[in-house]
Amino acid sequence: MKKTARRTFRFFKHSYLIILFAVTVGAIYLLFPKQVKFKYEFQKGKPWRHETLYAPFSFGINKPDLQIKSQQDSVRKQFVPYFKLDESKARNQINLFSSYFDQAWSKTYNNQRSDQTVIKKNYQNLLEQIYKAGILEQSVEFHPELKDKDSLVCIRGSFAEEVPVKNIYSLRTAYATFSDILSKSKNNQFGSQELKEALLLNQFLTPNLHYDFIKSNQVFQDQLNSVSTTQGMVQSGERVISRGDVVTDSNYQVLQSLKISYEKGIGHNIKYSTIMLGQILFITLCIGVLYLYIFQFRKYYLRERKNIISIMLSVIITIFFACLVIRTNFISLSIVPFTILAIIIRTFFDSRTAVFVYLITLLLVGFFAPNSYEFILEQTLAGFVAVVSIDRIYRRSHLLWTSVSVVLTYSIVFFSVTIIQEGNISAIPWTHFKWILANGILVTACYPLIYIFEKAFGFVSDVTLIELSDTNNRLLRKLAEKAPGTFQHSIQVANIAEEAIRVVGGNTFLMRAGALYHDIGKTEDPQYFIENQSINENPHDKLSYEKSAKVVVKHVSDGVKIARKNKLPEKIIDFIRTHHGTSKTEYFYRKYLIDHPGAKVDVNSFSYPGPNPTGKELSVLMLADSVEAASRSLPVKDEKTLRNLIDQLFTQKINEGQLKNSALTFGDITAVKEVFLEKLINIYHVRIEYPEEQ
Repeated sequence: MKKTARRTFRFFKHSYLIILFAVTVGAIYLLFPKQVKFKYEFQKGKPWRHETLYAPFSFGINKPDLQIKSQQDSVRKQFVPYFKLDESKARNQINLFSSYFDQAWSKTYNNQRSDQTVIKKNYQNLLEQIYKAGILEQSVEFHPELKDKDSLVCIRGSFAEEVPVKNIYSLRTAYATFSDILSKSKNNQFGSQELKEALLLNQFLTPNLHYDFIKSNQVFQDQLNSVSTTQGMVQSGERVISRGDVVTDSNYQVLQSLKISYEKGIGHNIKYSTIMLGQILFITLCIGVLYLYIFQFRKYYLRERKNIISIMLSVIITIFFACLVIRTNFISLSIVPFTILAIIIRTFFDSRTAVFVYLITLLLVGFFAPNSYEFILEQTLAGFVAVVSIDRIYRRSHLLWTSVSVVLTYSIVFFSVTIIQEGNISAIPWTHFKWILANGILVTACYPLIYIFEKAFGFVSDVTLIELSDTNNRLLRKLAEKAPGTFQHSIQVANIAEEAIRVVGGNTFLMRAGALYHDIGKTEDPQYFIENQSINENPHDKLSYEKSAKVVVKHVSDGVKIARKNKLPEKIIDFIRTHHGTSKTEYFYRKYLIDHPGAKVDVNSFSYPGPNPTGKELSVLMLADSVEAASRSLPVKDEKTLRNLIDQLFTQKINEGQLKNSALTFGDITAVKEVFLEKLINIYHVRIEYPEEQ
């Protein structure tokens, strides 16, 4: 019964892993393109290593992308834009001119001339002629749609005709033309100069020719669509390529055409339920292998749900952007900064996990990525370089150099693979390097992403640890003001512990930050701790041993409260909570035993609540804290006494079981002892005595 209960409890305890596994598989499946996968891999310039391939169905041979682009560019260059002529504007302006002309004529001639109708008609004909040609609002050079164009299509009602651009007026050229005709005309054709000046002809000129975006775009798209993307056909059963044949430019294009037609389901029956089953099995296997790695080699990641959730979310987001780029089909997949995934996992976890997660993600993306072999080869090498080159991210220059390394790796791999396939440097598509450069620029976006992940999941980056270690930090300044002795003790512990963790292997930034904050709880009652007390003034003299022990033990819980109130990371709070483990306040405990011989003692009244430290950093802090504090009370501080003290305290911690959950080996403990001894000797070095001045 008990065994069944334990199994049930264990199942529900880890049920979130099962749910997360199912959600991850489902999310990735939804992102996967729902199409069949061409089962043959091939490379230009390499032999066809599969069996002789016959066309399973008839299909068209696609033109190379460069050829299609060239033909489309030709269509774009030869395209004539459409402009719509608004005939109503000409009628309205001519009617307005007629009314204004009669007034101007009366003022000028006072009805003394009889040719008013003829002259008025001349003006109207000239206006009509200019409006019929068409007036643009600005000059042709200010219309981007007319750049490098010799003509345009003018739409007049239901009719359209192509007219030369040079015959089109702008407001400026229309008025200039009008003025030029008037200046060269005879007096009896357009009246006197006085009449010409009185008419103010520029106010009757307005644009009547406007760019028709909808019609132009419709015609342009029709012309683009008319460009054939195929050049010939391969009939069903026709041999495509024989085993051992080299994949040349011509048969490479045929193979690519077959692959595209096959994956689109052209020419053969597709059972989408079968595709779904295959994709789910493949995704389940990949994510299952990732889970097995964590269970087998990184089981401690399972202690916090955020670890597994962040890893799976990172994988899903990376695959999402890869699918998005592939579906857009107008930018290269090389622009997607896959190495960001490796960098983020490396920042918050470890190198091996970063590489493993990265490779699993590449396998999933490579399943539907074009040119899968080149893709996985290129991305794998770039990811390895990123993980190796970015051991720590605490300076912006580190990320910059990683970005440069990634760009160089991509460039070298692409260059080498291309010349192997093409056999000619001139055939390299140099424009592809712009995508690689863009990828490198996007890698630098990892810096804000790390901050987002840090805040979203409660992780702690090296940058945050460095900020926390600044002694001008508000919380540390408060410790220095209220408990100066404790502050100095914390700095000494940080110096000792940081050097020790560097020797045995660990996060030095985490070690230093944790050491600086481990006694932050002493700011509540600093006078109860010996390092902050004045001479001949000890408040413990007025308390019982039990109460004194309670006050001293309380600095751990106070420290946790202060840390949570100031939103310190959980990793720092772990140092506060575990730096005494479950040990006893030895001084008050022993004094109680001396004063109460034979009495029954409650050990819990003199013990810290714990828990015991886990991991190297927490264990080293416990040892450094006890050694540094105890060394202050030694009457003689030489190598012998310090070594004896260190050996005694280490043995005591081990015998009490304080290090039972520690990751320290016997070799690590020996190395830590030597570091502690060296640092304490440097701290308490004996200085020579200066002779008195005579």
